[in-house]
Amino acid sequence: MKIKVTVSSFGEQVIEVGADATLNELLTVVKEAYGGEVSLKSMRFGYPPQQVELSGRDGGEGLRELGVSGGERIVFACEGGGGEAGARESRIPPNLDGALSPPNRITMQPGMTLEIHEVPDDNSCLFHAISYALYKDTDTATSQQLREVVAREVEADPVAYSDSIVGRPNREYAAWIRKRDSWGGAIEIAILSKYLTTAMFVLDIDAGRYEKFNEDKYNEFIILVFSGIHYDTLQLSLAGAAVPQTVFDSSEPDSDVLLVRAAEVAAKMKKAGLSFNTYHERIRCNQCGTVLLGDREVSQHAKQTGHIDFGQVSAYQ
Repeated sequence: MKIKVTVSSFGEQVIEVGADATLNELLTVVKEAYGGEVSLKSMRFGYPPQQVELSGRDGGEGLRELGVSGGERIVFACEGGGGEAGARESRIPPNLDGALSPPNRITMQPGMTLEIHEVPDDNSCLFHAISYALYKDTDTATSQQLREVVAREVEADPVAYSDSIVGRPNREYAAWIRKRDSWGGAIEIAILSKYLTTAMFVLDIDAGRYEKFNEDKYNEFIILVFSGIHYDTLQLSLAGAAVPQTVFDSSEPDSDVLLVRAAEVAAKMKKAGLSFNTYHERIRCNQCGTVLLGDREVSQHAKQTGHIDFGQVSAYQ
């Protein structure tokens, strides 16, 4: 069976073990996948999440006994907050890029790049960005499942998600967010952060700051990069790793440095004109051509016409 594993400070990989594999067999495969340089302390998996301490266990129990099944996502913590190469003070050195480097990435060192992973621009970008961060998947079906999670939570708690909070009748909002062309925002992020037991940090390119959801509840976090009209995912690409790292751990010593470096990427993007200030800039309705000023006029236009496709007006138009 295939299992997605994340080892703190070493990124994510997909491994494969037998259906009747034991804990020891799993740990052996994980260590081999990461070059044998990790010293594993504990692992966390499932929903609600359960933690298994690895020290002092004989490891003979089957994964099924522990509740691990195919398609599971397991997060491993290392001894000392890192691997056996823990003498490194920081994995994230200063930016090494020159002035002509692409605006959506920073080279930390040869073989290590902090960059924006762009997801489809199809009105489901928030759900795609979250799906990619956690599952490396931007399939429409997965994003639709996340919409369904939000809709059910809204319907289940009409007090927390009252008409005044969501801006329309509770059930109407639930029906609306199920539609593929409805944009998600703070309400959806808060719900999905709790459901997926992962903190979500939204980095606003234009403002240059983070809005953090559930940072006090979960150590694991993802970074969503918001241009003003579109969400993407921040990832750390490591040479030799099967997939980029998109889930980070706030208990790791490098996490604060990571946030600073990510903000540098946002600053580069803003300088390159890749941000969009929805409060002050002109926005064109791509369905009828009407030019609007700020998100309030956009919201009113959308309610009056049902139009949903908007874009930034060039400074030269």
